[in-house]
Amino acid sequence: MRSLIIGILLFLVWSSLSTWYYATRIYSPDNELSQELVIGQIAEPVASAIKPESPSPPEATRIYFAFDRSDFIPDEKLAAFLNESKIYLQSDTASCLLITGHADSKGTEKYNLELGMKRANSVKGYFLTMGLANSCIKTLSKGESEPMADNSTEEGRAKNRRAILEIQY
Repeated sequence: MRSLIIGILLFLVWSSLSTWYYATRIYSPDNELSQELVIGQIAEPVASAIKPESPSPPEATRIYFAFDRSDFIPDEKLAAFLNESKIYLQSDTASCLLITGHADSKGTEKYNLELGMKRANSVKGYFLTMGLANSCIKTLSKGESEPMADNSTEEGRAKNRRAILEIQY
């Protein structure tokens, strides 16, 4: 019983001393290391919010469509990404969303331009239903003029039936 009491007392003394050491030596506002960490943690997000970079669109911003279709129903993962994009666009009023519709080479050039615009407008409609303002969404169609893959194969044509989302500043 006596050794148990001594053990508890030693534990209390050790925990009190370690708390005091942490509070005065490591976490102290006078400590230069502590100030660097706080400043670094605050400065980086503020700097990126003031001057956002325009990275090339990641794979998640390419939306693929079935042959001759323009209906847009995102899966769960894409819907979550689009919701994050919407929140960012609402918080940064200097940015806007550009949605560019594309088509494969099947059909006439005029038809493919119209199909590309339908695809872009379909994605735009999704953002409008999420509450994003119409004024911060721009759409355009490239039709079949900018393929990203070879139109002579089915796999290539499938990659060309897409809409690309870009945040512009």
